[in-house]
Amino acid sequence: MSFDLLHKYTMAELEAFVEIAETGNLLTASRRLKRTVRDMQASIAAMEVKADSRLFQRAGTLRMTRTAKSLHPYAVAFVGSVRDLRRRSGDAQEGVS
Repeated sequence: MSFDLLHKYTMAELEAFVEIAETGNLLTASRRLKRTVRDMQASIAAMEVKADSRLFQRAGTLRMTRTAKSLHPYAVAFVGSVRDLRRRSGDAQEGVS
């Protein structure tokens, strides 16, 4: 898995995926991202269609499937890099007059 696979997902989808994977809870993840549960569900559903595979087992807490476990480290790295870039570009803009 590589950037080639990640490029088909939106940032919103990847952020939702990472938060849900890390919390195991849709409501907690949606609160962290300040998004609705319905929006988070839609992001995961879209990713599952694109991946042609379920990402979470839905029994009590959400548990990652094998597909999700293989995608997770790449998604975490990608989301972290984009967030870092946004922070750095925001910092750079503050220094511009």
